[in-house]
Amino acid sequence: MPRSARIAGWVYFPIHVAVLPLTIGVLLMAVLGELPSDVTCNVWYYLIGLVFTLAVMWCFLHRSFDTMAGSILRCIGMMLAAYGIDVLLSLVLQLGGELPVPNNDAVTGLARTDYKRMIAVAVLMAPLVEECLFRGVVFGTIRPHSRFWAYAVSIALFSLYHVWQYVVMYGDPKLLLSALA
Repeated sequence: MPRSARIAGWVYFPIHVAVLPLTIGVLLMAVLGELPSDVTCNVWYYLIGLVFTLAVMWCFLHRSFDTMAGSILRCIGMMLAAYGIDVLLSLVLQLGGELPVPNNDAVTGLARTDYKRMIAVAVLMAPLVEECLFRGVVFGTIRPHSRFWAYAVSIALFSLYHVWQYVVMYGDPKLLLSALA
């Protein structure tokens, strides 16, 4: 990723991770004149992220897509392996008792409300934005210094990104354990 895109990514990172999630509902209510649905908030949240990603990180996306297309069977195999590891880890974590995964529950609940828009968010928009931020910006910044720390920090931040709001919303620090899932 070009240095300028990485710097822009670091500037946008706290906006995407903290500012927008805490303010998107209020901003949309001011613009729309009514309280927006959670699905609408999610669509706009990721739409803002997608516009930023496409505008600033197009070269990174293009290069990553070319790499993926050049070894599509390997990529599909890695995706299936990652999904298998996710399922296995989730099962292991459940052995200690019921471990709530509030982000998964929220996405599932929103999909029941409006599955078409949530599929667009969960399958298209969120992966593009999150890959660029966590793999391109975070991992890409740390990788030249330490491969181990690049993986550790990007994984930790990605996991915390998906649970911190629930910890704050419910006031339950035990929900941080769901970051392991």
